Amino acid sequence: MGTIGPGSRVPLYGAPVAALDFETTWEAGGERPGVRGGRYQEQVQHPVSVAVVHARLGVEGEEVAFSTLIDPGVKIRREATEIHGISDRDVRGAPAFEAVADDLLAALDGRVLLAFNLPFDWSVLVEALERAGRTDDAPPFYGFDPLVWARVVFKYEKGKRLGDVARRYGVVLDAHDAASDARAAIRVAPKLIRDLVRDGHVEGSDVATVGSFWRSTVRSAREWEDGLRDYYLEHGKPEPARYWRAILGVST
Repeated sequence: MGTIGPGSRVPLYGAPVAALDFETTWEAGGERPGVRGGRYQEQVQHPVSVAVVHARLGVEGEEVAFSTLIDPGVKIRREATEIHGISDRDVRGAPAFEAVADDLLAALDGRVLLAFNLPFDWSVLVEALERAGRTDDAPPFYGFDPLVWARVVFKYEKGKRLGDVARRYGVVLDAHDAASDARAAIRVAPKLIRDLVRDGHVEGSDVATVGSFWRSTVRSAREWEDGLRDYYLEHGKPEPARYWRAILGVST
């Protein structure tokens, strides 16, 4: 069992994907150090719903492979309910994450992860597996992240969230429903890739295979995070977290 690996030579177009989306609540965690003495506040995320949608990249047609509410084991914050509409009442009687982990992992098996803001959803999955004592079952950090590409394609336009990108491409989105978010992420992904190529942001070789596109994605994500960090420091703002660099273990 496992996802397609980062060195894959599977052709990008038509690659089997599993779009993953979590809705969560959160608790305050500890502070973590950044570079140049900066620090940022970490949050501990607890899933309240999850969905996995299957498709082949750039090919019409998706299938909801897995979707469920989850009892997070903690009280759902009012601020979280205001985002996704899921309350304590809604998850009453829902399974705990441990009870759905096997079915969730099975829905990811043999496919490339796709998530709009991949570091977030991947981290929610990995941390939930760790709390369930299933560290060895965590997939590697790897996959498709349309948010990285949206920051390139729409660099000079305000709004890079999934709803903003979906609206620009005419993709219908029921915001903050896990299955709808996952489906929308799948639908905007090939449109963003098309525009990356059209506008000369990537070479043809970058979009030849799943592995080559992953390398291009990592490069772009790191450049964006570094640029944002430099901007914040130059303007006397607290240093933002660089999640791609932190997760990949890339030296700063």
